Amino acid sequence: MPEMDDDGVDDDARRARRGLKARETVMESERRTSTSGRESASELRRGLKAMCEATRETPDAMDVFWYELGNASSEPLTAMSERTLDEMLRPYGRSLYAKNARSGGLYKLVRHAATQIGAAGAHATPVSAINVTVLAGTFIKYFIEFASESGGTTVGVQALGGARSESLRNLAKTFEYDARWESVTASGASTRARSPFDDLMLACANTLGKKRVTTQTMALHTACARVLLITCSSQLAFDLTDVEAREMGHPLAMSLLKLGASDSKMTGTLMCSLLRQIVARPPNSGDICALPANRDDEKCGVTRGLVSAFSALFPSRSDKSAQSCRSKRVAHNLVRCTHSTQSPLADEFSNLFLALCAQGAFDPNVKNPFREAVKGMRDVSARSSVSSGKRDATLALSESSSTDSGLLTLYTLLSTNSRFVAYLGSKGSAAKRLVENLIRELYEAEMDGIRHVSQLIITSLLILSQDVGFNRLMQTQKCSSTAWYKERIIEKSSMGSLMFVVLSRALKYNCSESTKISRDLSVLGVIANMAGVTRDISGYAAQRLVNILELLTKKRARLLSAENKDLQEQALHTPRSEIAVCEDFIRIAFEILNCLTTDLNSLEQNPEIVYALMHKEELVVGYRTDAAFAEYVQNIECVMEHYHDAVRSKGADSPMSVGCIKRIISENSLDRSPSPTKFRNGNCSDCAIHNFYPMAFEYVEDEESAPYFMIPYIWGAVVAQSVVYWRASSVALFSSSSISMSNDFDLGASFSDEQSDLV
Repeated sequence: MPEMDDDGVDDDARRARRGLKARETVMESERRTSTSGRESASELRRGLKAMCEATRETPDAMDVFWYELGNASSEPLTAMSERTLDEMLRPYGRSLYAKNARSGGLYKLVRHAATQIGAAGAHATPVSAINVTVLAGTFIKYFIEFASESGGTTVGVQALGGARSESLRNLAKTFEYDARWESVTASGASTRARSPFDDLMLACANTLGKKRVTTQTMALHTACARVLLITCSSQLAFDLTDVEAREMGHPLAMSLLKLGASDSKMTGTLMCSLLRQIVARPPNSGDICALPANRDDEKCGVTRGLVSAFSALFPSRSDKSAQSCRSKRVAHNLVRCTHSTQSPLADEFSNLFLALCAQGAFDPNVKNPFREAVKGMRDVSARSSVSSGKRDATLALSESSSTDSGLLTLYTLLSTNSRFVAYLGSKGSAAKRLVENLIRELYEAEMDGIRHVSQLIITSLLILSQDVGFNRLMQTQKCSSTAWYKERIIEKSSMGSLMFVVLSRALKYNCSESTKISRDLSVLGVIANMAGVTRDISGYAAQRLVNILELLTKKRARLLSAENKDLQEQALHTPRSEIAVCEDFIRIAFEILNCLTTDLNSLEQNPEIVYALMHKEELVVGYRTDAAFAEYVQNIECVMEHYHDAVRSKGADSPMSVGCIKRIISENSLDRSPSPTKFRNGNCSDCAIHNFYPMAFEYVEDEESAPYFMIPYIWGAVVAQSVVYWRASSVALFSSSSISMSNDFDLGASFSDEQSDLV
């Protein structure tokens, strides 16, 4: 029986009454919020109309009008979806673009925003400062977009010049200092001497670099990151082949580079701060819209409005849970953006970090100060004032390597910061975790035919393999679970052996296509760099290494037996023909096998490579009469003869099991060189009859062609992850670049062996 109170009301009725009252309170709160939101939006529209549709000069930058505009919305505009914001602001942006030359509206808005950001406190930020920063960035984005238009309705400065070049020149003038719109003192002198756009970028950079991220300041940090990202986003508005736009279309981006070059301390602080937050991934304060604006699906990251262009540009990685998407023949229009922990601030910082490092890539005379800052980063985790160092960065990048932005950030660090590479060569657990994730991503990228991802991973591994400490480390670290590897069960394998297995598999996937020379060369480069210190190679890895020679041999035979003799003769007389490239790869494969079989210490530590060669002996014998490879064959056969004699002496003519043969190989390792000359000299560490200088490969980025690969890739990842909304019709970067992305760009390897005749 429910208990009754003094008024005769039982407990259930009382609880029901309290619940009804609570629901009424919530509904009243929602009604007030909705009413307040409508009133705020109405107030904001009135302010925007006064600014954007004015035919005469707008109020002074310090006028109360601008404060009222920032306070028109009681909530930070960073909490609003960018698509919703775009629907509201775009008509005003078009009007402002048409009338800005007479009103100076954008100039004064930006001046006011720069002042507000500079005055914002370290622990609290006025909503007006956040809102005017968001408005300034959005209208700058519209101006870049409208000025890049080559057709359609001409408005504003386009109507004056008639051509797009005139629009671009006027855009540059819009962002310059203009005394007409500056506040003046009583004597008539201007209070400022620099463009407000430069001041805005500088204020944003200082906020991001110097002000600590807190719950109260996170919205302002996000707004500042968006502004700097938008200044770099002029790369989106033009095709990579557009020479005129390359010279004239990026006035704010070039100004940002100059600002970065003028203050290296500020630039270094900014890049370190961005990376620190990328690593920390602070949770959302509640004032930031977490849904990226350019994609429909949070899990797969379908690029909204850019599906056809983006999928033509490159097939990006698919959602791993969507097995139906796995097809090497289908170009996926997906980008993996989902992290294990949600942090819209860290995602936007990652976008900005990549965009800053991609600036000025086409001009060899332009030095990117932001990349220089990354190059100079040092591990300061020992300091009590620093919350994270290279170990935290390594672990964070390991977790994010399944995303395109995380992979690009890792590549940027590896390709610019030699200290980070050296660190990975000395820290076992962190490096192991990173490489395990990279190897798994490479395996799945090759399975899905995602070429740009596999190329970037292989290039990253090539950079790591240049460090001898890293190569030695991979031989001592045992791999964890390899359940993701479907071809066979791999147990108790070293990380080095696992790398050989997955890399040789990648070579097998690519070998049938002649356009992937750079990628294949990078794969062989990683293996060659690691071969000299390889220890305890697994049987499966040894088989895969020998299979590389078999794979290339079959390809060479296929090319030589071409049915059309005329085409064959033409190919043979063409510089760097496909046959010549294939023979170069065969030479590298022989170098790798020579390195493993002619070093006495290596032979003792790697009996599995001996068995793999004995099992495929006819493959090596086939090159005995080929002058280009005869000396390699003589070296290998000299070693193999020793083990053949040992097996024959133990087994006579009776059949032997594989295990028995391997045991004999292990028990009869060479302890001296079979070469009489070397044996007489004594203390010889190798048993090669013919001496070869070990091939070493190093990472070299082709400054001419690499931007055609990296810039679309970076901006593709940025567009898919950012909360900044770009209309598909305003993005020209992906239009014809698909042709370029389909080609094989030289991100990778070059020979550092001067004795080699390979180019």
